[in-house]
Amino acid sequence: VFLSSATASQKRLLMAARRGFLTEQGDMYLPQLAIALKASTQRRSVIRTFTPAQQQAFLYCLLGSEPFTQEGLRKLTGISAAGASRALSSLSEAALIDYRVGGKTGRKREYFVPNKTELFRKGKKLFGNPIKSCRNEAPAPEDPALVSGLSALAQKSDLVPPLKPIVAIGPAGRTDENASIEKIGRACVVQRLSYDPSPFAENGAVDPFTMLMTINEDDERISMALRKALGGYSWYED
Repeated sequence: VFLSSATASQKRLLMAARRGFLTEQGDMYLPQLAIALKASTQRRSVIRTFTPAQQQAFLYCLLGSEPFTQEGLRKLTGISAAGASRALSSLSEAALIDYRVGGKTGRKREYFVPNKTELFRKGKKLFGNPIKSCRNEAPAPEDPALVSGLSALAQKSDLVPPLKPIVAIGPAGRTDENASIEKIGRACVVQRLSYDPSPFAENGAVDPFTMLMTINEDDERISMALRKALGGYSWYED
């Protein structure tokens, strides 16, 4: 079979059925000779740490429902069409997600997640620290922050909440610049994240993955609370 274009999943299906193929890019599978060759010009991208756009694309695929598209990511997060395309393509090239080609023109990519637990496990290693700064501040009244970190975990479990509430804002989020020292002293711990968490917010709190990544303490009581809070998600792995 000659394929002008083929996704990784299509090639896996053909190999499982022991059907030989040759792609325009130079990939070849000859089941009679048990030979599978990959074009030397194809290179799998290496991601060391997610960019903010890749972080949002990862959350979109981990937390959402298929199919995942460039348009869907763009509409949800507000990033540019080019940024959405690059972010999803990079996750696919790194074998974190896969895609099918369809649409009216036969060129539209619809992404899917073969295994969300694997996506969670690999993505957690590549996600990086989303917290860019962490200060005692007062969020701007007109720009409410989302509960995050241990405060979000306390809402989802029996964990005692921290004395000072922890909230998160995006890189463009505002704080109350006119707040007095006394007000700031009574205010929140504000985590400024590398990406905007609001598209994935749940009931005034950050999404469950962001909650996990904004907790910078580790002990048995926190581990137990995390298992209780995240155990209902099919992708979660302790």
